[in-house]
Amino acid sequence: MSDFSVATSDVLVIGGGLIGLSIAWHLADYGIHATVLERGSIGSGASGAATGLLAPVTASGRFGHMVDFGLESLRYYSDFLSILREETQLQIALQTEGLLRVAIDKGAESMLSKFDTWPHAKALEMVRLTASEALSIAPYLSPEVRGAVISPLERQINPRTLLACLQKSCLMRGITILENTKVLSIGVSRGSDSKRATTVHTENGNYSVGALVIATGAWSADLGKSLGYPLPISPNKGQVLTALPATTPHNVRFTVYANHSYIIPGEDNALILGSASANCGFDARPTLKGITDIVASTAQMMPGILDAELQHTWCGLRPATPDYFPILGRLQMCQNVFVATGHYKNGILLTPITGKVIASEIISGDVSPLITNYRPDRFSTSN
Repeated sequence: MSDFSVATSDVLVIGGGLIGLSIAWHLADYGIHATVLERGSIGSGASGAATGLLAPVTASGRFGHMVDFGLESLRYYSDFLSILREETQLQIALQTEGLLRVAIDKGAESMLSKFDTWPHAKALEMVRLTASEALSIAPYLSPEVRGAVISPLERQINPRTLLACLQKSCLMRGITILENTKVLSIGVSRGSDSKRATTVHTENGNYSVGALVIATGAWSADLGKSLGYPLPISPNKGQVLTALPATTPHNVRFTVYANHSYIIPGEDNALILGSASANCGFDARPTLKGITDIVASTAQMMPGILDAELQHTWCGLRPATPDYFPILGRLQMCQNVFVATGHYKNGILLTPITGKVIASEIISGDVSPLITNYRPDRFSTSN
């Protein structure tokens, strides 16, 4: 590596997915022109493979602080997109008319019947529907549907469009983006009671840093090892598919959700169906099992899907932590290293708010109360 030149960046962001770009974008609000290093092409990880569901309750799988965090990001999305549109002159908007949670068995019916006691129902403007009411606005649903809850604020966005807009806006803000730049290791200096990242070694050269952000999704664990700090991230393969209904144009306007499966109205009259999940390391190949699992689960909600034409299927690797919560903030024993990873199924939803709170912590040192439950040190008592 001695033949390579050394570049310097005030803040170096490792990871060119939506989370890394959002952090760099928000740092520019403070006058910091960060450098983003991406091992492949921009969005080539989980960001580019996601479906873009913006559903705090659905994405978290539970109530509590994770829904609060997601809801705050959802509220911020409109302003975030407005600035992106103004800066780039590109068209990007929240899509679908909301999310329709349907009950297809007695257990789900019982859960939905208590929706008015859900702590976030009012904030999300949820409304309970009888089976007949649900079928009247979504006649494509199974006649076996027992009822539904409509959530008009839980929407969807095209992640590829968001990536294009955010990348263009980052470049316009003076951010340097270097693709095909794989990080090999991180050099550190050691003080009496802490470490400090000094140099990032890549296949294309070395970079000295003032502050470092690790936003590498499913590939974060190795960088944690390079620092001697545990980042227990494992890849979780998510598979989705697109299908063209037999009758087009279709009349699906809502995202339909039940039992961790969903149907999203996509572009060109296609429907996005998801998602299968598997823990199989870094194997990102689509499988026939993934397709059959998706078809079986979505057909329970919409039997007509069985007559649709399969268009395409693909996979992405979600970054999962042991507790399925993200890892956010400064490493306890590395005074200039910040982490934003482990978003699991919530990366698109949490893109705006993660960038905002991590950029703020880098600049001010203040920890947002939104992320106190997601600090890196919860996985290690000493380093």
